[in-house]
Amino acid sequence: MRNVFILLVFLLFNTCKKDSNSCSFTFSGITFVDQAGELTGQCAGSDVDWTFSESWNSCELKLFNKINPDSLYYLNDSLKTPNILVYPIPFKDNFVIHINSLTSDTSLLTIKVIDKNMNIVFSLSELVSGQMAFSINANTIGFGYDKIYRMYYSLSYKSNINRYKGHGDIVRALEYPSSGLFNDYCHKISD
Repeated sequence: MRNVFILLVFLLFNTCKKDSNSCSFTFSGITFVDQAGELTGQCAGSDVDWTFSESWNSCELKLFNKINPDSLYYLNDSLKTPNILVYPIPFKDNFVIHINSLTSDTSLLTIKVIDKNMNIVFSLSELVSGQMAFSINANTIGFGYDKIYRMYYSLSYKSNINRYKGHGDIVRALEYPSSGLFNDYCHKISD
């Protein structure tokens, strides 16, 4: 009887244990950015979009685990915190990733765009210095309309992989909503 009790406790513990390999989560909102790169509004919960001041959990770090430090042998670490802007959000066919590393030193920019199940739908790795912009054609990637995607980005140097990192949420729409309709659009994409 004692062995049956121990077996039941063991089975209960193992079935209730959270799967540590599960990496899905909920996106909480977006920052609206117009065609000129001006911030025009927010959905709730997007106050950390497009910053370089966050830490990542193990699931997020796994997205960037294939950066080889030996391939960055000539990239010196920068002490200046860069900035990044993606616009427009939402976008229809194209969006721009604008990075300003605030230095002439070269770094490796790595971008991973994921869906809510952590599936990578787009990735980019480019050497950058100073100000650079990349125009991305969403039609070639297969972004769905009115679905939020998370864009993770990292700047790496030889001595410091993922030295500067952050994320922002993006969404593809048939048209950019007028400012009076931001709340309606926020509810539409969160359903």
